Amino acid sequence: MEIVDNSGLIYQFTIGLIFLATVIFYLSMFFYSKRLTTSVIKQKKAEQDLLISNLNLQNERIEKDKIRLAELAERERAKRLEQERDLRSKELVSNTLLFQKQVDLLLRLDENLKEIPAEDPSKAKVKLNKLRRLIKSNLNQEDTWDEFKIQFEKLHPSFFEKLKTSFPKLTANDLRHCAFMKMRMNTKEIARLLNINPTSVQISRVRMKKKMNLGAEEDLKQFIAAY
Repeated sequence: MEIVDNSGLIYQFTIGLIFLATVIFYLSMFFYSKRLTTSVIKQKKAEQDLLISNLNLQNERIEKDKIRLAELAERERAKRLEQERDLRSKELVSNTLLFQKQVDLLLRLDENLKEIPAEDPSKAKVKLNKLRRLIKSNLNQEDTWDEFKIQFEKLHPSFFEKLKTSFPKLTANDLRHCAFMKMRMNTKEIARLLNINPTSVQISRVRMKKKMNLGAEEDLKQFIAAY
């Protein structure tokens, strides 16, 4: 009986198995490496996304803080301006009251001088007229008005300039009258400050309305208060 030598086939089969196992191993390693690389990439991307998200949140918080600080600064500035405005308003009212007291005092002096009996009528009349002229000059004194105007324009900037530009027919006394109305002073108070009677104040307002082309139904005081 002839014995068949299969060693060659076994060797070839073994080599084939080894080669196949090697191919399978390298393919497995390749796909494992690819999956690992993909997993690492995904993880890094997730970390980057998280980092970007955190940065965005920080930026949002920073922007909110900026807005909040800006709003706080604006409120503080508005509060400071309001306090300054109140202070100027009080100064203006104080100066106006002093102005009014000065006018009232001079008017009373003027009235009293009219009633002084004169021992020597000719000399007394000269002196009294001189004193009355001095009082009248003080009643029309521009220094007091200039000081009032400075304080007033701190509280209401460009008020006179805008009025004069819009209504060039207004006189200096008209502008003073408007300033007193802006301060919401009543007719009697304005009459004393302008050294005229209340009726003249009303007449002056009628004339001003015509100069300003306001209708009969329009209230001059409200118009000036809102100007």
